[in-house]
Amino acid sequence: MKSYKYILLGVFSILLAIPFFTTSCTEDEKWETTLYEKGVMDLTYTDLNIVGGESITFTDLSTRVYERTWTIKGSETTISTDSVLTVTFKHGGTYTATLDVIFIDNQSSSYSFDFDVEGDLEPPVVGYGIYSENSGLGEILSPVLEPNNGYTISTTDQSFEGDKALLFEFSGVDTWGVMASIKPSGGTADISDYANGYYNISIRTLCDKKMLLRLQSASGKGIITLDPVAQTYGLTRDGNWCTLKIPMTDFTNYDPNLDLTKISDYLVLRSGEASVLASEDWDFYIDHIYLSLE
Repeated sequence: MKSYKYILLGVFSILLAIPFFTTSCTEDEKWETTLYEKGVMDLTYTDLNIVGGESITFTDLSTRVYERTWTIKGSETTISTDSVLTVTFKHGGTYTATLDVIFIDNQSSSYSFDFDVEGDLEPPVVGYGIYSENSGLGEILSPVLEPNNGYTISTTDQSFEGDKALLFEFSGVDTWGVMASIKPSGGTADISDYANGYYNISIRTLCDKKMLLRLQSASGKGIITLDPVAQTYGLTRDGNWCTLKIPMTDFTNYDPNLDLTKISDYLVLRSGEASVLASEDWDFYIDHIYLSLE
């Protein structure tokens, strides 16, 4: 009996509401409707007719932007999320500018164009190539990539130079640390000719933790600590590519037992913290590793 009363009560309520809906809006009135405004990609830049040593300013004028990425690629690569980006082009050559935008509705758009900078091309790098596509380094034997703990290693087109770079990507688990290596393809390598030279490496990361960069032989380990506060060797943690030029003596002074004639690891990248949490960012992009005398 109670159910029957509830049904009658519900029908009665609906009948009462009908006059309200039918009379609340007269024929002369219109419903106000706000149409959703989609984001629009738009950009501008200053004069592209420049010579080496001059700059171009790129400006993103897109609307309703959630995330943007500028990629200016040529002999070197500049990556930025700023709305206004000024890039100085040290050398002549052909460059590509790309703007990728994600709008607040999760739609995306991309615009890319090429331009030429007059002037002398970047001179080829002379030295011992470990991981690089620079023609001046000659033939570079493919090194062995060895994940050890917490890292996967893959190639990516987000390179500093050439078409590819290495991504040391954290697997996202709580662990004692992250570590991975780049090894000579022949087992060991003799780099003693560069004992008084430099270890060059380009790195891009947002990781704000201490990191160890290790050069290793069977008898010794030369270790460099990359401190985010001190920005060791100029390495910033803002997601931009940075080129580090490390004196080889910094490795050998750390450990005199490091045997440069029998290097077993060109690079061991290891966390400098006692433990690593799954919530932390330990991703590192690595490119253009080579030894030079100057």
